[in-house]
Amino acid sequence: QNLSDTTNTYAALRLTAGSSSPATAQIASVRTGTGQNDLTFQLESSNTAFEALRITSDGKVLVGDGSVITQGRAFEVRGTGNQGILVGSTNNSGAQLLLDGIGNGDGSGGDYGALEVPTSGHLTIRNHDADKDIIFGVGSASGGNDSVVLRSNGNFGIGNRTGSPNSLLHVHTGSGDAVQRI
Repeated sequence: QNLSDTTNTYAALRLTAGSSSPATAQIASVRTGTGQNDLTFQLESSNTAFEALRITSDGKVLVGDGSVITQGRAFEVRGTGNQGILVGSTNNSGAQLLLDGIGNGDGSGGDYGALEVPTSGHLTIRNHDADKDIIFGVGSASGGNDSVVLRSNGNFGIGNRTGSPNSLLHVHTGSGDAVQRI
């Protein structure tokens, strides 16, 4: 129990293994402000403690180096070296990562997209809203350049200014307004 009102003080359950050069793991409630706390999991490697997981008082999750969670993100993985997230099926039933940014956030009702590997084994990128496009682009999330667009009607655009390809294959050549349409 920690009765201090000071920010970043904590109460912890500490688990130690070994007698010579013991290793310690810790689960802690860290005070982050009045009436709020984060839940942290710390581990140890080469006698150096590090924070491996933090769940903030507003429900965000950070896996990795213990740095501050970026505003606007609910889940982050950070650390040195190659980082990854695995979504796997142990019974060959397929796996998918759902992205629901325009619906009610539950991946239902057809207003979401997915990266998936179904039982066929093919990698699919699917917008489950039949009236929306699939866009590959560069730049910021809003206001970037749409480099490749697959419209819901099957039209495919390549190159700058192809946000609305109006033929089966619409290629902008990059010089002025020169366009090749097929």
